[in-house]
Amino acid sequence: MGYVKFKPSNKTFWSSRNMIVSGSIILLFLIIHLKTFFVPYRITGDMDGRTLYELTRDAFYNPLYSGFYVVCMVLLALHLHHGISSAFQTVGLRHPNYYGGIKLISVILSIVICGGFAAMPLYFVFDKFMS
Repeated sequence: MGYVKFKPSNKTFWSSRNMIVSGSIILLFLIIHLKTFFVPYRITGDMDGRTLYELTRDAFYNPLYSGFYVVCMVLLALHLHHGISSAFQTVGLRHPNYYGGIKLISVILSIVICGGFAAMPLYFVFDKFMS
């Protein structure tokens, strides 16, 4: 018997075929995010006399950081879309009659969650350039 290689079908979503890629980038994002906000605020207290709002504003005024943040939120949305729908399959609730609704729920939840998080850096970037 020869070597068996997994070849995903063309009907699967990009996010389904690339969970390891999006997951790795999201892990990198999480490390950077925690280093930027959580560590100075909760662990070291090294915020240079700034409030948490000012720390957040200063980080998101940087268009590269904000762009990275928003791109990561898009990847997270794709990752969540796949994860939420797969969770229903894992617990045995994926049925052909309900699959359309499950896909809709996963799309709505991933857009609402990640769109909400992406709104903050977008607000600060537009605030900086409008003032």
